[in-house]
Amino acid sequence: MIFLTLFFTSHSLFASIGGIELFSRATYGDYEKTCYSFLYMSQDSSITLNNYEIQFGNPDNTLTVNMVTDDLSFIIDLGRFKSCDEIANNNTGMASLAYVGIDIRNYSGGNTVDAIENHCYLSINNDSKTSVITLFRVKKLFNHDRVIIDQIHNFKRIEHYDN
Repeated sequence: MIFLTLFFTSHSLFASIGGIELFSRATYGDYEKTCYSFLYMSQDSSITLNNYEIQFGNPDNTLTVNMVTDDLSFIIDLGRFKSCDEIANNNTGMASLAYVGIDIRNYSGGNTVDAIENHCYLSINNDSKTSVITLFRVKKLFNHDRVIIDQIHNFKRIEHYDN
């Protein structure tokens, strides 16, 4: 069994940034406008080289990771919070979330979740080219049209503990 513990330092790799608007893939079909790269902090394919970590609206009002063939990514809905900053920067300056029994080397489930306003999400993105851990919030959902995500925090490390 693998114990996956994520340590979030009070200083995220990138500062929390303003809102990012993602349009529905099912409604608009424009791949670049439906996706976002947390690693490159961009939707521009000339910057990301078509390597995105998240997509909205494929299908319906969902957020999807695992968009390339070698992707072992997953996303977790952490629930409703006033702010993802509550998780990223708690009183001690460190938040620790532990998930027992998830082997991210072979994990194939949990790559799509419903987008829900004011919920925070944890995205673990792993493929052969990149790896990034991201915490973000769905600020606003426009049903079957677009979503605005904000309070985006990228973090530095994953540690695996074999039992």
